[in-house]
Amino acid sequence: MMTTAPTTTTFVTRTFDNEQVTLIKSTIAPDTTNDELKLFLYQCERSGLDPFAKQIYCIKRKGKAVTQISIDGARLIAERTGKYEGQEGPYWCDDDGVWHDVWLSDKLPRAAKVLVWKTGARVATPGVAHWTEYAPYFNNRLGDMWVKMPALMLAKCAEMLALRKAFPQELSGLYSREEMQQAETVDASFRTIDAATGEITSQPAAPPQSAPQVTADSYADGDVLFMPSGETPAKRGTITGKTLKRLHTLGTEFYAGKAAWDGHRPDIVLAVTTGASKSSADLLEEEAVKLCARLEAKIAQKNQPDAMTAQD
Repeated sequence: MMTTAPTTTTFVTRTFDNEQVTLIKSTIAPDTTNDELKLFLYQCERSGLDPFAKQIYCIKRKGKAVTQISIDGARLIAERTGKYEGQEGPYWCDDDGVWHDVWLSDKLPRAAKVLVWKTGARVATPGVAHWTEYAPYFNNRLGDMWVKMPALMLAKCAEMLALRKAFPQELSGLYSREEMQQAETVDASFRTIDAATGEITSQPAAPPQSAPQVTADSYADGDVLFMPSGETPAKRGTITGKTLKRLHTLGTEFYAGKAAWDGHRPDIVLAVTTGASKSSADLLEEEAVKLCARLEAKIAQKNQPDAMTAQD
């Protein structure tokens, strides 16, 4: 009589020396408090994932640090259990409820599904992600990666759902960026979507949330870089590569470091674009030029006392 060797789980823990902790603090988890950093390191140790290999991330959301994992990290955790037997899919659902193993349509998929097989389970564990629940919209503008690869992004959400459902002990409380991007959106509950194309067809009937009003009190240093005109441009993202590079250079200099500039930039861009985007790549060329000029003026003001001291 043949016998099958029992499946064992491979437990992997990860520890960091002082040099690695310092590096994580400065590059992977900047602007975190000591407690937030400790919690992130605990999640790394608990999951056995490597932040340097981009398997696990520390993300600031609404002023708080949260831990997110990559889809590769989730697959690795499942594989280490010794009970992961692969998966079926992804599959995508069209407007008529028909599932496809390859998405070739120019329309947006309505849902994605992945089936995960686990040793001892009688049936595969399904994960189904609906487009309307996961696609991130910001003031009726779909996130960049979701525009470029909508089928892939939705499939990642479905796979994460299936993996977490199949391996709750190992993946409980761990979510991917693809799943959580919808938590960063504005006006998502008010969007109107064309049933045929999946595109946004109209502005919401309810009044949309207004863009944050930037005032002199918005930042601790009282800095207001640029106040928007309030006009809505026909097309965003006209900023040139040269101006974008100049903007990042000046911003890094003014805020005394890339991490600080990265922390302030989304709010600044949000105010300049009147809530249309947090990405500097979406700025108009004229908006970016004004921001650069304002930054240069601010830098000159900061350096002026030093120049006066040198003269004395």
